[in-house]
Amino acid sequence: MEITEKNPVDAKQAAGEPNPPARPEPPREIPPEGRSIADTMPAAGKPIFAIDESSDLPLWVQLRNRLAHLIRSGYFKAGEQLPSLRTLSAEGKINYNTVTKAYRDLEVSGLIVSVRGRGMYVEKNVAVDDSPEAAIDAMAEQCIGEYRALGLSFRDIRRRLDAVVTGMADAAAEAADEKRGYADGKH
Repeated sequence: MEITEKNPVDAKQAAGEPNPPARPEPPREIPPEGRSIADTMPAAGKPIFAIDESSDLPLWVQLRNRLAHLIRSGYFKAGEQLPSLRTLSAEGKINYNTVTKAYRDLEVSGLIVSVRGRGMYVEKNVAVDDSPEAAIDAMAEQCIGEYRALGLSFRDIRRRLDAVVTGMADAAAEAADEKRGYADGKH
């Protein structure tokens, strides 16, 4: 290849100058050990959401939980417009349909409202609560909403959830008994 003034990069390489560094990918926010991404508030200029690669939760649930946390903690105020679907999708490098699913679930949960042609807004009557229990309650509400979408009554849902809790309690008791058996030398 002939080096000319029209191609200054080649001229710099021929002169022994290094190539300009490639633009690095922005790092994905990884929460500190033992903490979830919802434990932190976004800093100025930082994206409001980053993927937690180590989580077993689907991406749309991670996004939904993060936005619910930001709403309940007061980061997004009642009546404030949320980032558009396209903006959040582009900034977070998340599929548009994934963001749409998270927003739709927040709307069903009563945290946000969609205004046709204007965007998504935080509901005006959202209570601010940043306790860890509130985040778990939000997941429980989502679970109940999923059961309702399947057509189950609240009574049926209560029975199912009671069965799950009972099963978990029984499994925990069995595990504790087994652990005691090892400690006592019975195994």
